[in-house]
Amino acid sequence: MANNPSDGYFNRLPDGSQIHATRFMRGGAASTITYPYGSGRVFATTCYIDQAWGAGQWSLNAGRMLRDAVTCGL
Repeated sequence: MANNPSDGYFNRLPDGSQIHATRFMRGGAASTITYPYGSGRVFATTCYIDQAWGAGQWSLNAGRMLRDAVTCGL
């Protein structure tokens, strides 16, 4: 798990959730998860990767996370 720039965190996790990233603040609360839904999985995150790019706060780790999430989904 990694700490990533996030605007929030999940208060409750669906059954079968897997945590992929945590928020540095709030004691490591989940900020990126996947969970089963039907015959597939849902990817959910509170990370503000797109906004960070425009604000000059982009990080290489955030970019890798986005790349890996999209690649996995394809």
